[in-house]
Amino acid sequence: MRSASEEHKLCVQLDDIRCYYGKTLALQIESLSIESNQSIAIVGENGSGKTTFLKLLLGLLKPKHGQISYFNLEKDPRFRRKQLGYVLHELSLDKDLTVMENLSLVGRLYGLKKSVLMAQTQELMKIFEVFEFAQMNLKDLSFGNQKKIDLIRTLLYKPSLLFLDEVTVGLDVLSQAIFWRYLNAYQQENKSTLLYITHNFNELKYCGRVLAFSQNQLISDIQRSDLIKNAPLQILETPTDLDPKLLEALCEILKKPRLFQDKLIFLIDHFDEIHKPLFDIFIIHGHFDGYTLRKPSIPEMIELYQHKENV
Repeated sequence: MRSASEEHKLCVQLDDIRCYYGKTLALQIESLSIESNQSIAIVGENGSGKTTFLKLLLGLLKPKHGQISYFNLEKDPRFRRKQLGYVLHELSLDKDLTVMENLSLVGRLYGLKKSVLMAQTQELMKIFEVFEFAQMNLKDLSFGNQKKIDLIRTLLYKPSLLFLDEVTVGLDVLSQAIFWRYLNAYQQENKSTLLYITHNFNELKYCGRVLAFSQNQLISDIQRSDLIKNAPLQILETPTDLDPKLLEALCEILKKPRLFQDKLIFLIDHFDEIHKPLFDIFIIHGHFDGYTLRKPSIPEMIELYQHKENV
């Protein structure tokens, strides 16, 4: 049996990081440790520094200030790249080549033996149900199948650290399930580290840890279990200009509302207990338009978690 230290070896340590695009601060991280055998979700609003963070770890961007240290990986960046895999939001393949030509080229660039390359390619193409497209030009495939081929490209050489930038955007539900089923198995089998950017609440279940970014800074490093535990089951979103009597009635059965992005939100932990009185309130006051009952968004979960931590 592996010890805890063997299961979770330090891979990357970041300290006092500052990255700039021109004179504009693009990313700031005070301190962060990334270990092996982890699945980490990266969340935050658009433009918050998530993709910059991945590019920094991949060596595509150098920090203006601070230190990145790699452990249990090749020290020479030329060889370390073979241990890093990535699927960015933009495709990293040549659309004018066939699927097999693309994958064969990647295999040769990473020094895979022809027999290993063919075996890996056939296995992955069958898993992701794209084997029939092997001789087709990439540009003739649907966007979803192009994304599958791009993921196969990265998995061919079995990287130790795998970075994914919203890889399931544009995929149907079945394709998303195939993606995550294989990625989970891959991560556990190879004791690798998976870091993925997502805006999808349902994809948080695949991680054990959440890194939250806002305004180009890492603002929270949270265990997923703690984040979920502190999140409400549902949220009632209402306009801010509520009728005072309606607001008073809602506050009698719900927690005091919070202001979030120009909306009032009421946190609901036990919907079964309040759904009838809630419905009765809206019948009595005759208001339905502009109200939404939904799951909390990831930014809302992060803000609520930080609020509780600061209380």
